Amino acid sequence: MAKEKIPDSAIGICPICYAKRAIAYTRFSKCVGLIFLFIGQTRNGWACKECMKEIYWDYQIQNLIVGWWWWLSIIVNPIYLISNNLMYKKAIKLIEFTPKKI
Repeated sequence: MAKEKIPDSAIGICPICYAKRAIAYTRFSKCVGLIFLFIGQTRNGWACKECMKEIYWDYQIQNLIVGWWWWLSIIVNPIYLISNNLMYKKAIKLIEFTPKKI
């Protein structure tokens, strides 16, 4: 039996703001570098354009401010910054091209 592919975008209810809008599947990562350890967090799931923008900027600002305080963060943080940026651009493009009718 062939496995069904889950679409990258759709019209649905945003699980964050509960509005019926075009939503896309996203994955954003952030790292908090403490002096002696590193805390990484990833948030993935469906979001509308407005919620996605809020999450994106929250994660990017945290990466830029507190992402550099551990030696391994010098390697990990740029990867997270670029990955978040590419995911955000892809998801916004998918939302813009999602059919508006159900």
